[in-house]
Amino acid sequence: MNPTPDLLATGNPLSAAAQLLRALVARYALVGSYRDTGVVLVHLPSDEVPFEVPFQTAYEAPGRYRFQFDFPHPHPTLRRVSTRYVVGSDGEQAYSHTHVPEHVPERRLLRTLSLALAGTTGLACGAAHTIAQLLLAGVRGTALTDLTDLRLDGHRLVDGVLCHRLLGTHPYAGPHELLIGRDDLLLRKLSKRSANMPIEEVRQAIALDVPGDPAHFRMPPA
Repeated sequence: MNPTPDLLATGNPLSAAAQLLRALVARYALVGSYRDTGVVLVHLPSDEVPFEVPFQTAYEAPGRYRFQFDFPHPHPTLRRVSTRYVVGSDGEQAYSHTHVPEHVPERRLLRTLSLALAGTTGLACGAAHTIAQLLLAGVRGTALTDLTDLRLDGHRLVDGVLCHRLLGTHPYAGPHELLIGRDDLLLRKLSKRSANMPIEEVRQAIALDVPGDPAHFRMPPA
C-alpha cells in the first residue's frame, strides 16, 4: 500500500499532507492484529542522556489491547530500578496492573479501556494512546486526527525505513512531527514537546496480522 504517487500527483502539498493522514488512519483501521516494541525518549534539560521509557504494544481485533511500559526511577543513579505498568483489555474487562519493585502489585479493574489508558497519560507521555486511538474506537485522549496546519516536509530514514515527514499542530498539545513509512503507512516515530521538553516516541519491530495467544491480553497475575 503505497500512497506516494497519488499524494504527489495533487501538486498541492497541503492537500497531500491531509491525504497522507487520512491514509494513515485508514491503514490502521484494516489491521487485524498489531505488535510493536519501542521507547519514549524524554530530553530533560538537566540530563545529557535522554530519559528512556521502553514499551510494548499488542492488539487483536476487535477489542483486545495491551500496553506495557517500564518507568525508571527518576533519580539518575537509580535508573536501573523500574516500575512496570500494564494496561489493557482482554476483550471484555479493562484493567491496570502496577508493579513497584519489592511491593505487591496493584491490580485494578476498570469500566473501559479508555479509563485504563488515561491513568498512564503522564508517565508514558501519551504513548499508550497513540496507536490505541488508531486501532480502537472509543479511546479518548490526544488524537493524531485532531492535527491541523498539516504539511509535508520531505523524507527521513527511521531504522533504515524511508518515511514521509508530516508536520502538524495539535490544538492543545502543540507541534507534532510524524514519520510515516513511505511504503507501508506505519507510524515509525512521533516527536512533540511537553512542558518545553522534546519528546520522541519511536516504534520498532512492528508486526501486523500475526496470530497471538489470547492469554497475553489478560491481567497479569498477582
